[in-house]
Amino acid sequence: MATTTHINNPISLSSPAAVDNSSHDHPLILNADEPLVISTPFLQWQSFPPAAPGGPPRMGIPHHRAIKAFARRCSLSTAAADLTGMAAIDCFVLFLSAAAWQRLLNELLASKLLEGGPFTAWSTFLDRIERIEVTTPSSLALTMNDFDLGESFEAPAIPGRAAIPGAAGRRGQPRAPAIPAVAAQPAQPGPPDIAYLSLVTINTMFYPSTNSPLGSWCDLVGALGVGRTRSSRRPPLANVRTADVMLSSAVASRVLGSGANQAPNALIAVHLPDMFREMQLPNLSFGRVEHR
Repeated sequence: MATTTHINNPISLSSPAAVDNSSHDHPLILNADEPLVISTPFLQWQSFPPAAPGGPPRMGIPHHRAIKAFARRCSLSTAAADLTGMAAIDCFVLFLSAAAWQRLLNELLASKLLEGGPFTAWSTFLDRIERIEVTTPSSLALTMNDFDLGESFEAPAIPGRAAIPGAAGRRGQPRAPAIPAVAAQPAQPGPPDIAYLSLVTINTMFYPSTNSPLGSWCDLVGALGVGRTRSSRRPPLANVRTADVMLSSAVASRVLGSGANQAPNALIAVHLPDMFREMQLPNLSFGRVEHR
């Protein structure tokens, strides 16, 4: 006889959400006994050490996977300062702070996200999160204070420094050594084949009139996988590089005609937001080795 698993439906997390900034995939971490963790096994939560010796066991998922699953019902602040800042947030730097996750997840729980769980497949979870009636929509409005940004696509230029000659010390003190000059370093561009992704910012994939205003953006971040650091974007088999093959060729074929598999970065960036909503891409961020 089949048994049914009954999951408690809390209105908030029982303990603080955490984000591991030291890890390459910047995981979102919750206590292992949180109903949100138990109700979403399809997210492939992994074990993490307790926050303190003797503390409760914890589970975590990569940040891009958390974004894909839980941030799709979010909106963007309309404050002028936030709009200006968000115009520079691309899919490589989008990470949320632990405080933002706490507020966001509590709102989803208060809106009865877990009713009908546990969810063993992405499709059933997606259907549920799309249908919930958000209790307090303002709790899901993201501001610049909610972001914990990753490394920019290009490594910034480093200014040079003139040499500083040594100086005689005061009586009885050793001579101060000379400090050599440091040559200026120009900005270092990221991988050219994925440069168009740095031109696609969060506000270009924000659809406020839909039920999931950031749904397409979250799907893009989820498909690209680990990408917080520049080093994580370099390996040829990194998720972001393999996803690029499908994204760029699909846009090129649609815009330039059948048979085209390349297009200028600016052209891809302009057409990708709307085209991505229609694309059927494999979920590249699940079940893959995620490169550092």
